[in-house]
Amino acid sequence: MLVQACSSDDEGGKELYSLHYDNESFHEYAKLHFPFKKAYSEFYRIVGSCNGVLCLTDDKHSYVDNTILWNPSIQKWVTLPKPKVTFSSHGSFDHAIGFGFVAKSNDYKVVRIVRLYNFYSKVILEIDLYSLITGTWRNISHLGLPYVFRGRAIQAFLNGAAHWIGADMERQCMMIVSFHIGDELLHSMSLPDGIPFEPWFLGPAVIQGSLSMVEEKGYSYGKSWCM
Repeated sequence: MLVQACSSDDEGGKELYSLHYDNESFHEYAKLHFPFKKAYSEFYRIVGSCNGVLCLTDDKHSYVDNTILWNPSIQKWVTLPKPKVTFSSHGSFDHAIGFGFVAKSNDYKVVRIVRLYNFYSKVILEIDLYSLITGTWRNISHLGLPYVFRGRAIQAFLNGAAHWIGADMERQCMMIVSFHIGDELLHSMSLPDGIPFEPWFLGPAVIQGSLSMVEEKGYSYGKSWCM
């Protein structure tokens, strides 16, 4: 199990990564060398991981647009080019990022769903998709997206799709929204009845191979609920 920690400013504010045994003892297995400069936003946010590859982004409190795919076991990484939609090109925005692996094409992809802010309170959404094979972003906003996500919403990758909790603007309700990164198709399903949490503060997770919901509490997580 991967653990991310940040040292205090007195200790240089370094990010520390380590692997731990996934059992009750939770003993440390190995420390990982973190080769990157200090993040502008205090620390990098872990978007997700697939096959030992981590997707890190420096977006917690900034518009830096710095996203990295990093394989710590072999110490190789790729810094993604700037996406199509940035603060410089479009102004203020919030975004949700997804990361996953397409087995059919042996490709890692990053999807970025951006909500632009404007003076007319009109919701404008843009979708950028990055492919590691091509090394480029392309805009796929033509797919249409009637959902709004909380800024920097956490994602869970399962069965070829990135999942988030989003608000359906047409039906005025919270939904589980998924984007299949191989087929580039959007899907949604209703949240199950009886979840005892506030939906806007739910986040998806994969627990023992099943899609689950966790209650977000600031920088930590509270209760969980498996579907």
